[in-house]
Amino acid sequence: MARDKTDRTDLTPVATSGTKGQLVWDKKKLAEDELSILWQETAKVETSEQAAQADLAMQQDDFWQKIESLADECDAILTENKFPRAYQTVRHDGAGDWWRHPTDAPKAPPSGETWKFINGGAFAQENASDLSELWYAGRLGLKCRLALEHYRKANTGEPFLYLKIFEIATLRTNWRWWRSHKP
Repeated sequence: MARDKTDRTDLTPVATSGTKGQLVWDKKKLAEDELSILWQETAKVETSEQAAQADLAMQQDDFWQKIESLADECDAILTENKFPRAYQTVRHDGAGDWWRHPTDAPKAPPSGETWKFINGGAFAQENASDLSELWYAGRLGLKCRLALEHYRKANTGEPFLYLKIFEIATLRTNWRWWRSHKP
């Protein structure tokens, strides 16, 4: 069913302030489907001070904070279920048991033992049901932490990082769909 995009029921005020000189932001829903909603934020600019405020507000980058928040959410799901954090390197026995491996610990196992090293995201994918909450948390959390590591190394213009962000967005969309439609 088509809706008029200027219908006032689709407008939601965001940060409004009655003081003179402050910007009044409106949030307008542009489009919506089963997976997402596209919003547009606008403000009427009447003074040069308001133009400077709008410019500053539009320059604020919260993209990487959102990626970090998503990684933290994944780590919380993993640790609540007794799994290692997605980017954490652990030692495991191949039978589902794992241990933190301190940096000062020996790198080789005592005779008669076999140690395998793995990161928590891969461990979750190996030891959780396919496409389960833990599987998604491990996979997505690891991809987010890897992207953040490259961001901190100033690799943000590299094509491989664009691909990693695309993978994160696709996986997050799949996880949301799975959460909504799977019993």
